[in-house]
Amino acid sequence: MENDLMEIEKKNDLFVQREQLIGELIKFNNIEKNRICSLVGEWGSGKSFFIDKFIERVEQEDILKTSEEESEPMTKQSFKIMKFDAWENQASTNINGIFLEFVYNDLIKPLKDGKSFYEFMQEYGLKYFKDLIKSVGEALLPLTKDVSKQMIKPIDEFNNMAVYKMLSNTILNEIIDEKKFYEIMIDLLFSEEQINNKYLLIIDELDRCEPRFSIELIKKIIYLNKEIMKKGKDVNFLISINKLEFANLLNGYYGNEYDTHQYFDKVFDYEFYLPEAQNKYEYLGTLLTKQISLEYELNTKISLKSKEIFESLNYRKLNILAEKIENKRPIQWENQYYMSGFDPAYYFDITRFIIEVIKLKNFKEYLEIKSAILRLRKYNNFSIVKGEARITFKKTIKQKDAFIKDISKVSEYFKKEDLNEIGIISNGYLTQSEEDQLFTLISPEILCLMMDCPI
Repeated sequence: MENDLMEIEKKNDLFVQREQLIGELIKFNNIEKNRICSLVGEWGSGKSFFIDKFIERVEQEDILKTSEEESEPMTKQSFKIMKFDAWENQASTNINGIFLEFVYNDLIKPLKDGKSFYEFMQEYGLKYFKDLIKSVGEALLPLTKDVSKQMIKPIDEFNNMAVYKMLSNTILNEIIDEKKFYEIMIDLLFSEEQINNKYLLIIDELDRCEPRFSIELIKKIIYLNKEIMKKGKDVNFLISINKLEFANLLNGYYGNEYDTHQYFDKVFDYEFYLPEAQNKYEYLGTLLTKQISLEYELNTKISLKSKEIFESLNYRKLNILAEKIENKRPIQWENQYYMSGFDPAYYFDITRFIIEVIKLKNFKEYLEIKSAILRLRKYNNFSIVKGEARITFKKTIKQKDAFIKDISKVSEYFKKEDLNEIGIISNGYLTQSEEDQLFTLISPEILCLMMDCPI
């Protein structure tokens, strides 16, 4: 028991370190202003997941925060976070427009009764879209008379046209020059309607984007920060990157001789390094709600083959695995099938865990296992007692070789920890040799699968 607790404590090390980093980021952003920082971590190390947890923590504290007298100023967050996913937005040819729209949707749209960004831009005092679309549109593509007539329809009708959606980014690119971009951005951030006077703007997934987009976006952040400082306003920036991959991106854009170290030194005021897991067991353990020693559980409960498959998964697939385990667990299973002879926290979870691991690694292999399980379920020659690890044969199995072959196929992925935990009552329908063979193959997990455990 003491060893198990030590394992759980080890498992929690990464969780504790990342919680500490969240606290450091809150303190930093309370104290510092107009800083451009980086959150450094390898691809798939959990940067996006960490950022989401950081945002969740800040939002919770914002809801639950106490009075100034009851809370230490340095630990009590006093800023609003906005997260911009660069990967999702890189397809846009107009960085100015998409970045402004992101801020507008986050801050202003809820205050404008859901009014669109393009409608807001009209009110902002830019040229009336009806005239602008006509002139820009005719310059961009040969328009038929019918389309030209459509283009001067009232805005509320034109907004729904496909050609409007096609031209909108180009239109914004034409009317929002660099100077106007910074002016509008500052107005959005610090309008009279805003109750926030300090922001943390997070840029995620930047190192996965096309080089020109990534580099241009960082340039805009640098210049935007300077303009904000001139206005005496306060915004910090946190850019999530894989430093090695971003260096490769810079070299690919500027050439192999480009000094990437100097670039990082000039751009980023501070670097925060995401604590990384010692291994994949520890990493996955931080994603699960249930506090268990994952490495201990897997080493003692699953077969060597399943263990090797799990260790071959990359970090992104581990994120998917954790999400499936956490979000799709049917709670009603816990007491419906297992009684004192079973521990539902183990038998159910470990079965689903292995099936999901196989699916993520090799979908073809998963389909083969699923087919074997479905064939086993079609047999009506046996019954399995729910709540006990016991299978009772009621009839002769006509295709014994196929039956045993399917069980053997599935059993490759499960480890038999205790041969005494399985009961096989053959009632004379199996030879002693066949019974002995099944006794070495069948585990509680396989019985779960032979019933109706989700696959």
